[in-house]
Amino acid sequence: MPREVELKSVVHDEAGCRRRVENAGAHVVFQGRLEDRRYDTNDRRITASDEMLRVRTYASDADVRATLEWKGPSRVEDGYKVRDEII
Repeated sequence: MPREVELKSVVHDEAGCRRRVENAGAHVVFQGRLEDRRYDTNDRRITASDEMLRVRTYASDADVRATLEWKGPSRVEDGYKVRDEII
């Protein structure tokens, strides 16, 4: 099952950081607007189980597409937040 490994950080020099990441071999796969809509039961059972069900919409100048995503309970591995996910 695919996993999401999450790391959030403050970036003071976006252009410099992007250049270093791209120089290391990364490339942009999406540039545009993301919109998330989370879904739950009336009694918030999904949230209470530390899971998430959402529709994520990707909107760019070229097109709009959406995915239905499930994320399992989070855990910490080697200092990073990790979740199983189905997209």
